[in-house]
Amino acid sequence: MTEKKLKWNLPDPDAPGFLRRKRLLTEILDEQPTPENFQRLMKFLADFLDHEPDEEYEAIFERLMECSRIEYAQAIMNILGYDYKITDPKGEKSGGR
Repeated sequence: MTEKKLKWNLPDPDAPGFLRRKRLLTEILDEQPTPENFQRLMKFLADFLDHEPDEEYEAIFERLMECSRIEYAQAIMNILGYDYKITDPKGEKSGGR
């Protein structure tokens, strides 16, 4: 079974509402890591996950729970306005020698 990556609809940092999104996400991330605060973070991120308009939150939540650490970090860093890219540890182009 191949792992399916999530499709995000992440806002451009120059899109209106940047500071509002950044403030809310920062507040959520600064809270104690409780199940309730985790749920709040998942609801926040669900707004940026590509989904059908009538898709139930529980289904969206389950897809979010399958995201990798990299996908999670990329989404968070994008919303916070940071250019987050994964670099090749060898400093080579993909497939290079």
